[in-house]
Amino acid sequence: MKFPKLEKTGLCQLLIYAPPFVLMIAAFILPIFLSMYFSDIVGILTLFAGLLLALAYVFGLYGFLTTSDVVFSTIRGWKKDRTVFRTQPAGKDAEKIKNRIIKRFKRYGKAVKPVPTENMPICLVRRRGVSYTAFYSHIERVAVLFSVGHLTADMYKKIIDDAEEQIMEIFSSVKHKNGKPDPAKCAVAVILADSIDEEVKTLARKEVKAVQGCILPCVAVCGAGEYYFDGQNAVPFPGVSVKPQKNFCIPMIGKLVFSGKIPLENEHERPELEGIDINMSLWEYIAKYRADKKKSDAEMVAEEKKMYAELSDGGVKMGEYAVYCKLGEKLAAVAFIPEEEDTKILYVLGVDKWSLPKKKRISFGEMSSVHRLVKNYLSNEGYVCKFAFDEPEY
Repeated sequence: MKFPKLEKTGLCQLLIYAPPFVLMIAAFILPIFLSMYFSDIVGILTLFAGLLLALAYVFGLYGFLTTSDVVFSTIRGWKKDRTVFRTQPAGKDAEKIKNRIIKRFKRYGKAVKPVPTENMPICLVRRRGVSYTAFYSHIERVAVLFSVGHLTADMYKKIIDDAEEQIMEIFSSVKHKNGKPDPAKCAVAVILADSIDEEVKTLARKEVKAVQGCILPCVAVCGAGEYYFDGQNAVPFPGVSVKPQKNFCIPMIGKLVFSGKIPLENEHERPELEGIDINMSLWEYIAKYRADKKKSDAEMVAEEKKMYAELSDGGVKMGEYAVYCKLGEKLAAVAFIPEEEDTKILYVLGVDKWSLPKKKRISFGEMSSVHRLVKNYLSNEGYVCKFAFDEPEY
């Protein structure tokens, strides 16, 4: 069956999540009719059976559901991204467009005195916002604006380095109370240019700095009506609802550069979507997921057995699927996700069960020992280890 395509993200997710909702609705409606002909016990049993089946669906397919959420979130973000964001060419009115952008910057937040750098910004502002989630104490926004004539690749790199210095000076001064979550640190660096080298078009889309926050560059060629930046929303880790800091930066560019809505008319200039075939049907995707999972599960089991035989007590070794740690006669497989921009930064997902010889729950003390050994091993191997969830106290 060739319908629906993965590109229809809303319909695909509706079909995936429909079974538990149908079961829950049936669990509440059927007992009403059954009680007319049978005893109340039959209705109660039907209610609990429907609810249990719905829960079994969600928990039994949790891996598939979270993976699918990531896939569909990626597709939705890709739909709103462009290799170049276009407006009507300004021509002789380019200076007017630039002046409007400068005015928006000045109105956006509180002006900050720049630190001395080779390329000085024409505007540097900061703005503190309220966070409506428990993941961030508040939102610290910084916007820096530069203006040049012709922008070369070397000039671009130097300006971005100077922008990072200006922004980090502000980020480092952000006050944070102990016991509260860290603030979201989001910044945009906009460069107004009359013309640019071809290489800059690629650099502006690839370079997203994520050191102590997120810095999203944008190159604006107002005369040609061309704007270059990475407009694809970042996808949170599976099972984690915290909003990535990059997703605060993209609306900032929309507000400062475009006075609101980012132009998305040129759908034919979407970037290439890597790793996902949007023309694949939902049913083909499900079949592929099952086949891939079966293959990866078999490979993971083989890798676990190999590591169990190789490692001695207290030994740690990185495999293709996890970092393995052996304590006594028990082996733990600690999953990780590498950072997209820097594969030497690993987000460790933690572990709550032993893999071999039996899948038993790990005690808190054993978990702390495993995490400590894994962190030390990764540090010695040149990796930066970050726990995707709360890091245990040792």
